[in-house]
Amino acid sequence: MLREEAAALLKKWNYPFETLSNWSFRDDPWCDDVAVESHLVDALFLVYKIVEIGMCHYYGDVAVLFDHEHPTMLLESKSPLVLSPAIRPVVTPDGRYMYAPFNAGALIIDLMKRKYTGVKLDSYYDSICYDMQPARDAFVISHKKTGRSSVILPELLTWHEGTGGQTDIAACFQTYEQALYEPYRK
Repeated sequence: MLREEAAALLKKWNYPFETLSNWSFRDDPWCDDVAVESHLVDALFLVYKIVEIGMCHYYGDVAVLFDHEHPTMLLESKSPLVLSPAIRPVVTPDGRYMYAPFNAGALIIDLMKRKYTGVKLDSYYDSICYDMQPARDAFVISHKKTGRSSVILPELLTWHEGTGGQTDIAACFQTYEQALYEPYRK
């Protein structure tokens, strides 16, 4: 959701968003926000202050919260992340995970366990582009140009506890080969 839609969603949350790092410049017409809510577990995935710093190169900050009436922060990015031009957090159909593509990979939130992880990919830009879809208890990652797919098992990923404060999110990204379903391993 762009700024206006995200702003309407944020009004439902009883959280002082102005306390988030880099929340300033809210009136900048070149700055956007995207937010997605999971109603099953009452969670919010917010990518805010999205700015284009160069031709098709975007940065934005991330915050993930639970419980809109008495919000608790799972994580907040310590510094802006390089974004996919078409950033859009997604809630899986079963409501268990939220994830969003960033330039270096995908940030995945396990909504039931309130943990997060990151999966490194080559890039979400241009010719090296991936599609990530949930499939039962796994994620299918497909290279858009070659059509080659891999199945990632979430239980093989390294999950992190949310500290509720600023986190170096990029440091949690790991190579997806570590979590490949056995037939896909090299």
